[in-house]
Amino acid sequence: MASSAADPLPVARADLLYLWDEYGTEYLDFAAHMNPFGHRFQPVQEAVSGHMRYYGWTAPPGRHLLRWPVALADRLSAAFTGPGEEPRRVLLCEGERHAAAEAVRSASRGGRVAVVDTGRHGWLAPDGPFVHPSEVDALGWDNFGCLLLAAVDRAHAPVPFLREWVLAARARDVPVVFDESATGFGVTGVMWAQEHTGLVADVTVVGGPVGGGLPLGAVVGPRRLVPDDPDPSRHAGHPWACAAGFVVVDTVNPAMLAHADDCGREVAAALGTLCGQFPGLLAGHHGVGLLRGLRFRRPADAARLPALAASRGLHLAPAVGATVTVAPVLVSSVNEMKRGVDLIADAVMAWDDVPDPGEQGREGQ
Repeated sequence: MASSAADPLPVARADLLYLWDEYGTEYLDFAAHMNPFGHRFQPVQEAVSGHMRYYGWTAPPGRHLLRWPVALADRLSAAFTGPGEEPRRVLLCEGERHAAAEAVRSASRGGRVAVVDTGRHGWLAPDGPFVHPSEVDALGWDNFGCLLLAAVDRAHAPVPFLREWVLAARARDVPVVFDESATGFGVTGVMWAQEHTGLVADVTVVGGPVGGGLPLGAVVGPRRLVPDDPDPSRHAGHPWACAAGFVVVDTVNPAMLAHADDCGREVAAALGTLCGQFPGLLAGHHGVGLLRGLRFRRPADAARLPALAASRGLHLAPAVGATVTVAPVLVSSVNEMKRGVDLIADAVMAWDDVPDPGEQGREGQ
């Protein structure tokens, strides 16, 4: 495939937190955060297989009132509708990119988009019309149709001043589009990362975990900002994916959120200890809840870690710059999370050319 990695993992089967390759080698999966309950989560399997016995999907969304799309839309609408507000509309999409593009198209109403630069949305318009919010005041907020942001960047580092950007846009009646594709469904210790700001976005993009492993996305917002899709895709809001999505939304509970928050602190402490042991190699760590990033001093070293970790039974996502994501799923136990960090430590200990911290300091001067 055109998008294949240089050395992809040949997965033969998966179960909750673990993968097995075609030779039967087991891997603890720390790269499945788009699947909040891991692989082959039984309630998701039962919902999808049960629905498959009745009907499939061939018509554009809304042509038929199907059980799971309606049920999922109702849950998502309720999640973002405040007391006394008109129920929010839900536009079901094929995936997170489709949802983000539709959210910006409808919320901006053809105007320019101010985007908090997280590295997540450059594909929407590589040559513009995106402008960083720091430039908006000079250009004038009246020239912008909406503000697009996410709580974390591509390396899962928290984005600063989120609340300030939201309040600035709100003060000028500019709609706020918040992308929860990487941060929704409890991975940050709350159901939606925008809760950390104490505010609810005008429009929310829901992708990634919402499909429980199946391709699905959604745009949630008021009627004035989420109009009808003029050309709906026949695959958007597929009932099999919506069946999985309903289970995901229905399964996350306060105990899981508290578990994600507590375990995130444990993982952060373990990564901090690791950084203290290898100051010449590691520059630090960051994250919120179970979305963590381990920062190397050199991108080349970060690129080496996933292969070394795989040789020890840990599956990690490819590095983003000098950062490797450490993202266990919600159903991981504290011991499994600590075991993952121990495997990372074992891989780091195998380095045969660990830089000297003093040399690193002199290089930066």
